[in-house]
Amino acid sequence: MTDYANNVGEDDLTHLPEILALHDLSRTKRRHLRNNSTSRCLDNIFQEAIHHHVFDTHTALALLDRGSFQISK
Repeated sequence: MTDYANNVGEDDLTHLPEILALHDLSRTKRRHLRNNSTSRCLDNIFQEAIHHHVFDTHTALALLDRGSFQISK
């Protein structure tokens, strides 16, 4: 929410250490992407290689609630 409120762009690398520490590179199928993951992330403004935020069920529901969305059946 803070990043959204501050209009944080794709060039922001604030979350990069967390991304590199927690990303499971074994799930990246192409070897050249695994081998160059850090440099690709550092060049994210052009590569669009990283997701800045990942949501679990709790945080996704909180985000929807904040936007006044409702879950319906």
